[in-house]
Amino acid sequence: MTAGGDRTIPATPRRREAAREQGLAPTAATITWPLLAALVLVALPWWARATITAAVAAVRAAAAAETAELGRSTVALISPTAGVVLFAFVLLVGIRLVGDGAGWRLSRAGLRFERIDPIAGLRRLTSATTWLRGLLATLGLVGLLGVVWSASGQLIAAVQDPQPAVPGQQPLSTAPLAAAERFLWWFLAAATVVAVAQWFVQRISFERRIKMTPTEFREEMRSLRAAPKVRRS
Repeated sequence: MTAGGDRTIPATPRRREAAREQGLAPTAATITWPLLAALVLVALPWWARATITAAVAAVRAAAAAETAELGRSTVALISPTAGVVLFAFVLLVGIRLVGDGAGWRLSRAGLRFERIDPIAGLRRLTSATTWLRGLLATLGLVGLLGVVWSASGQLIAAVQDPQPAVPGQQPLSTAPLAAAERFLWWFLAAATVVAVAQWFVQRISFERRIKMTPTEFREEMRSLRAAPKVRRS
């Protein structure tokens, strides 16, 4: 991965795999969390209704000592959570496969001690790529704070808005919950845009960085050639 030279040849699969092994390739991991949070926000009303209904049925079945009904209610109580978790896992794997391509594998999530190199880590911290990523992260944070500042006005107004008191009843309004939901949607949308933009910039920078010079390409092709005995067999 030496710098400099006439880098005009796209990286070979071997060079791309070496870059991934060194942890240089950007990943779509940062895109997953806002989308997973959006999934939870969408599924929350359905999950709450299904879980509460199943919990009430399970309590009634337990009080009536109805074993069969208690078993069905228990399954109905667990199923919504299991369904949300399963769908979130499928979404996570799908995003990583689309964002990282075939190069993403579950085995890469494991700890590999040979990748822990303090000298290489310090070199990476002081590289131009790291400074660029830091600048992008700062710009993204500023953008998120701007969205939070703009969207929080309605939430603050809804919380501070006094509700007319009803004699004998506690004032109840859904305006704060609706404002909080709108705030969360604005925040997650902005976070998704920032994460996707950062991934695209890092991906373009990575593809340029791993391009090969003609000399590097010839050397790699020469190293991939089989030995004469292997070619004759």
